[in-house]
Amino acid sequence: MAVKNINKEKSELIVIATAELYGAVEDQDSFKYDSNTSSNKIPGGIGYSGTKYVTTKYEGVDGTIDCTGAKDGKETLLAYAQHVNLDNYVGFHLSNAKELYFVARGVDDNDNLVTSYFIERAIITSEPVQLEEGNISFAFSAPQAMEFSKDIKIDAFEGASTPKTTLTLTNTAIADPAGRNIMLVLKDTPSKKGVNLMLGKDYTASTTEITLTEGLATGEKVLAVYLSN
Repeated sequence: MAVKNINKEKSELIVIATAELYGAVEDQDSFKYDSNTSSNKIPGGIGYSGTKYVTTKYEGVDGTIDCTGAKDGKETLLAYAQHVNLDNYVGFHLSNAKELYFVARGVDDNDNLVTSYFIERAIITSEPVQLEEGNISFAFSAPQAMEFSKDIKIDAFEGASTPKTTLTLTNTAIADPAGRNIMLVLKDTPSKKGVNLMLGKDYTASTTEITLTEGLATGEKVLAVYLSN
């Protein structure tokens, strides 16, 4: 995932746990992933020896996030990995790891976007590994990651006493290569956090707004992730 001309100090990694728990990881030193594929050899028929053709299957990504030894970056990532508010964080156990979404933005020396990445449904897969000079590394796996030449926007919405069904985006959305105007919609209620809403069932979306099937009430929140200029 090497990209030229990125200024590491100005680039950022945002971790999304729920509609309320999301934010940039401070002291993030590096972020990378590799795609996994497997090849299946299909034998030929009667009278044919050897392999007739090979099929390749995409099997998600594996990656790492490295942070300096600073407390804030490490604890933010580990708290969000367990869907816990940073104020309530007491420690990390791998059995508590839950799904995360990563938004990475790489910019150049002039703060112009070079590339952006969206990693979906990632899971931290190992206890933090201590590296040299106090740095810490986290391994993750995810079923899908995508790279873009456009910026990634994150909008957050809060409910009201009169439930909101129409949520207006702050920017005009651009469909991603999979054809989605909105790449992610998460909802928090007082009883359940980080519910992944389904297009067509829970909401519809245009390039300017999201229309919820069930209105957003007081105490509820929605977070949306999408591409835009």
